[in-house]
Amino acid sequence: MVEINEWLWETLYTLKKLYDHGKTSLLEQYAEHVLDGDDVGEIAIQAVYEIFAETRDYWDDGNELETYVFFDPVFDEFQRLCKLYENEIQINANENPHRDAIRSAIRSSLYFNDYSYDYWYYDGTQRDGKAKLILKLYPEFCQAYEIAGGLLEVYDAFENHVKQMEEELGMQEERTVPFPKRQAETLKEAA
Repeated sequence: MVEINEWLWETLYTLKKLYDHGKTSLLEQYAEHVLDGDDVGEIAIQAVYEIFAETRDYWDDGNELETYVFFDPVFDEFQRLCKLYENEIQINANENPHRDAIRSAIRSSLYFNDYSYDYWYYDGTQRDGKAKLILKLYPEFCQAYEIAGGLLEVYDAFENHVKQMEEELGMQEERTVPFPKRQAETLKEAA
């Protein structure tokens, strides 16, 4: 009987999560590669860079702390629509159910089976004005394969709330596809 290493499952889990979201560049990179236990960390960390439009990373030697900062247009669009939504129905930011739902979605999506990490979401109201998600991994963190799935869930939550607010604000485009016009000659020939 062949025993499959747990690390292989973790690697496949990461690749499958990316594939399900149409992010196949990492999968294509490893298409001809025989996966082994050494790949789990490398693939998990490479996957972190595949999810959002821009990812910056920082390493703190003194504390052995790894920090990822994620930027994406979906964060900015969410914040823009939140402001429109709040103005439209005359509520403040603390009363916006979409902001509440996003905080909850981030909390549940980034609930990893580990204790040595932390995260923050900044909505762009701080000094630099950029909406961003920050993930800090402490030296003991060992569930790297869960990160990509969690970040993809965060992305999905933002995307879903953007669509919901567009619908609630009446901003959804009507998408009608006109029927092709038939020429009179084509109809005569067919008869």
